[in-house]
Amino acid sequence: MKIKLPIFSRQSLFDASGWIALILGLIFYIGGYTLQYNAETLKTEFHWDKVGFWAGFIINIGDILLVGGVVGFLTSMAQWKGILIEELTNLIYGKELLSRRADLKNIWENITKQLFKNKFLCIHREILDTISHYLPNDNEISYYDNFTEDITVKWVDKTNGIISTTEIMAFDIIAESKAHVDYDVCSRTKYCSLAGEPKDTVKHTIYLNEQIFETPDTEIKLENDDVIAKTTIPLDGAKKYRFKFLIEKTYCIFNDFYISYRAKRFIHNMHISLLLDDGISAEFIERGQFEPFTEVKKTKRHIIMSHDGVILPKQGFVFALKTD
Repeated sequence: MKIKLPIFSRQSLFDASGWIALILGLIFYIGGYTLQYNAETLKTEFHWDKVGFWAGFIINIGDILLVGGVVGFLTSMAQWKGILIEELTNLIYGKELLSRRADLKNIWENITKQLFKNKFLCIHREILDTISHYLPNDNEISYYDNFTEDITVKWVDKTNGIISTTEIMAFDIIAESKAHVDYDVCSRTKYCSLAGEPKDTVKHTIYLNEQIFETPDTEIKLENDDVIAKTTIPLDGAKKYRFKFLIEKTYCIFNDFYISYRAKRFIHNMHISLLLDDGISAEFIERGQFEPFTEVKKTKRHIIMSHDGVILPKQGFVFALKTD
């Protein structure tokens, strides 16, 4: 004689799935809040430091079962599996729980292995360590946005090759937080006695949020025939600053024949313009970009280059100057 147990049939389980989800959800809720209530005791007596993480994890599973389960899982058993996997994925990789995890580096390593299709298995960790090296800390500047630089080169004494250059850089500084950070701006050129004393060959003018910034005296020093100028600007109270940096130099084109910029931080979008006096020409050289600059304009006296996208630290450009 064959005994039927309709209570365990597929249809009966399907019909009861809402109640099953409700009961399981309540069990997870009770378990999660019990762990949360006894968190301090568990940490002290059993040295379980991750009790808070697991309590939140279990409570969130209870949310899924009570809310998503009752509403969505009643349609079919196939949908139960699909929605549960989707909800668990969102839960595990959601911002709230990810922010509490101590093994993010391992998660990132496993994800990027799949993203790169295991192309760099032997050096994968080294690649990630290299990328991490360039990422900003919590109280640092993140990147520059919409970087523009307008450069003008003029003769001062054509016979002796003395020129003056004016570089105007403008961009938005994007910071990680509103905390105080000292932001240094530097310039360097080869010293030529015909151009004057070192202190007279370079000048910094700075505007912050469209207002001229009354800075302390720029530190100017002569080091191995290089005139190095450095100005420090304290930034605090905002996550975005409009920055304008004016550099005026006087030097000999025969000693220092290039104008260059090497990024210290990430730059999003760069636009460069170079105006030249008669008798001076220039060649534009990229400095390691993945995507090339776009030539907007190129005449004998005026060059405009543009780059849409991200420029990495230590990338940039060079203008090599020469006399006609």
